[in-house]
Amino acid sequence: MIDDSNKSPQHVVLTDVAQEAGISIKTASRVINDSPNVSDQVRQRTWDAIEKLGYVARGKALKGARRNRTASQRTGNIGCVLFPTYNKFAEPTFAEILDAVHHAIIAKGLHCYFIHTLGELENRSLYLRVVNPAVVDGIIMIGTGEKYRDQILAMKKRMPSIILSDFLTGNDISCVYADGVQAGRDATNHLISLGHERIACITGFLRNQPYNMTWLEGYKHARKQAGMRIDKNMIREGRYRVADAQAAMHQLIRDASPTAVYCTSDTMALGACNAVRQAGMEIGRDISVIGSGNIRLCQDLEPPLASMGINWRELADTTLGLLMEEINQTRATPVRITFPMTLYPRASCGAHEAVSNLEAAAMQSLSVAAQ
Repeated sequence: MIDDSNKSPQHVVLTDVAQEAGISIKTASRVINDSPNVSDQVRQRTWDAIEKLGYVARGKALKGARRNRTASQRTGNIGCVLFPTYNKFAEPTFAEILDAVHHAIIAKGLHCYFIHTLGELENRSLYLRVVNPAVVDGIIMIGTGEKYRDQILAMKKRMPSIILSDFLTGNDISCVYADGVQAGRDATNHLISLGHERIACITGFLRNQPYNMTWLEGYKHARKQAGMRIDKNMIREGRYRVADAQAAMHQLIRDASPTAVYCTSDTMALGACNAVRQAGMEIGRDISVIGSGNIRLCQDLEPPLASMGINWRELADTTLGLLMEEINQTRATPVRITFPMTLYPRASCGAHEAVSNLEAAAMQSLSVAAQ
């Protein structure tokens, strides 16, 4: 084993990796290039050595690449890394975030070099090739947070990185994100102002997601301020998917009879709207629905979907600006910037009457039957 205590990642070479892993340089090269005929045990030892030493793969033309380069030595490339399970080209909210990020990168005369999910980067050969200061100057991580702390900090060790639309607890990395507490509070207060009391909440995840929980905290805060108790039966997990939110809304209709629902993403609000229609009820009259994100689709739905929105372009511009400060070494300390969200009231939210239309119809039927 080698003593790497005083050796920086840019000075680690393949020989060091081979020595640390107890293998030949040729075998180490095979692992890095994802070649066959290498045992799983040897492959694991090699990648463990690469991670430990912070080895960075270099092509011949990029032999002199290093983390702290002058402006003339930089690549002008920025990489984007997304939450592992999202469809990076089809999920509506992240498609809009990516569009804003891409616009910001182009506007600064830079190039978006890659867009990968954390799941895709589990291919360690791909990881070594692209999470690499020889080919990109920095990385914007989108929607990745506490659950992926180890992976995030490993990337941060290799090059300047920043988190967009999520955060890590502590002060390890710069983060830019929407104010979830404010969004949840304002959305719930809007529904309360319309006369609703039986307000449900469909959130992304109920455990181990600190940023995700901020939206639910805002919902709870608004209810407490209004003197309303927190009913756990009114809270469901939608996992940021249309199908999961749709199933959650069916459960709420069956078990809790809400007159309104706040969804912590527009994607989940779409699922909730599907369930309301499938139950034979009218959105905005029988059950009001409000989302978060204000994606473009909100205005095109029937009825148009109320949502808590944010200026994604401004968010992306700020994120890239902070990343460039780290690349240019004009700021060393990580920062956190929280963006407020704005309420966009639309027809999916209506005033709650003392007796809903469905209840009135049922009462009228009973009255007719009694006669």
